[in-house]
Amino acid sequence: RIEELLVCGICYDYMETSVMTPCSHN
Repeated sequence: RIEELLVCGICYDYMETSVMTPCSHN
């Protein structure tokens, strides 16, 4: 599933899909 690929491996939160930005753990 697409949703599983978008989950961050560090904070397990969903990353942005349309832009290449780091997730909230940074």
